[in-house]
Amino acid sequence: MVHVLAEVPGLDAETEATWDAILEHLEHASASIGTSARGLSVTLTVEASCPADAERMGEWMVRPALAASGLRAPSSVQSEIEFAAD
Repeated sequence: MVHVLAEVPGLDAETEATWDAILEHLEHASASIGTSARGLSVTLTVEASCPADAERMGEWMVRPALAASGLRAPSSVQSEIEFAAD
C-alpha cells in the first residue's frame, strides 16, 4: 500500500463528484480517498520491485488523476509505503 498526501489549492471547495472522478482514474489501484489537515489523502495499492519505486509510482498515479479530475496542480506531493501483512 502507498499513502500519498497532496497539498491541493482550493481543496475545501471540491465536491463529491470530484472525489468520484479521482477514484475513477485510480480504479485499477484499489484506491481510497479522503482529506486530512494537510491536504488530500489517497491510499492505493501498487506492485513495485522496491520501496522507492512504490513511492514514485504512487505519486505518478495521483498527479494525473488530480489533473484529469479538474483540480489545480498540487503544490506538493509526498508518499510513504506500508507493507501488507502476509
